[in-house]
Parts: sequence; structure tokens; C-alpha cells
Amino acid sequence: MKTAPSSLRLQRAALQGLRVLVSEMRHAARAIEQRTGLTNAQLFVLRLLDAAGGPLSVGQLATEALSSPAAVSTIVSRLGRKGLVARRTSAGDARRVELTLTPAARRILRRAPEPPTARLVEAIAALPPAKLRGLAAGIEALSTGLGLDIERAPLLFEDRRLTHLPRRRRGDGR
Repeated sequence: MKTAPSSLRLQRAALQGLRVLVSEMRHAARAIEQRTGLTNAQLFVLRLLDAAGGPLSVGQLATEALSSPAAVSTIVSRLGRKGLVARRTSAGDARRVELTLTPAARRILRRAPEPPTARLVEAIAALPPAKLRGLAAGIEALSTGLGLDIERAPLLFEDRRLTHLPRRRRGDGR
């Protein structure tokens, strides 16, 4: 069966849009890494901690990053090993670990450009609700069609691969 020309035009437009978005974001992320020695995700997390103006828990930072605590925790651990994020037990609640920037992180932030993720988050937030719903539904459908688990996604341009959903085999009953 032949695909209708209007459908082909929409498919091409969608693919072109994805190509431009991924290419530009990847280029900007590489430039960030070359300039700062940090990944896009690491710089994004540092910027969020800085903007908070005080300590945050991993859960609070994940909320600010529009991500999962597991994904943010991975980034925070890497930043901790680089001496850019300090962890301390909260004075008010011994069960709570608070994250703060170190002086080294503040020095990097003074000269670092805005991470591409921040620009993307701003652009998404500026979408009208109907467009945002359509974007979310389209990305979910595309991810599902590719067998990707979007609930376990790392932050943008981190080296950890997305987790693939197991492919169903014929007759396995699932």
C-alpha cells in the first residue's frame, strides 16, 4: 500500500525537525564539554543548584530538572567526585542529605555558557498547553514504537544509554 503524499510530507517535516534539534543540541553540548570539561547534564544540574540559592535534596533537584531522582543522583555522584558538589546531612533532619555547590563549581559557573538543556526546557515551558500535550503524546508514541523506556531516561547527553523495553516474541503470551 502506498503512503499518501500528505503523510510523507508530515513524516519528512517531523524527521527534519528531529534532525535539526538533535544536531544543534549535540553540537552545543560538545562545545560545553570542550569549554568547561563538564557534560551538558552536569552543567545543567550545577546551574539548577546555583539558582536554588541554597541546599537541595536529590529529590528536590530532580523535580527542578524535570527528571527522576535516579538520573539526577548519577550526575550528582559524578559532580561530587569532581569536587563540584558537596553532600551534607541536614541540620534539621538527619535522614535528609543536602547538596550544595563548592567554590570550584561557582568558579566554573561564572565562565560557563548556558547549557542546551536549559534552553530546551525554556522552549518547552513556553509552549501553549495544547501544543505541549501534543508534543508529549508524540514523543511517547515514538519512544514506544522504538521500544524505549522513557521513564528510565538519563539527562540529555549523558553517556548512559536508554533502557530498551524487551521485544515481544510471537506466541510468548505477554
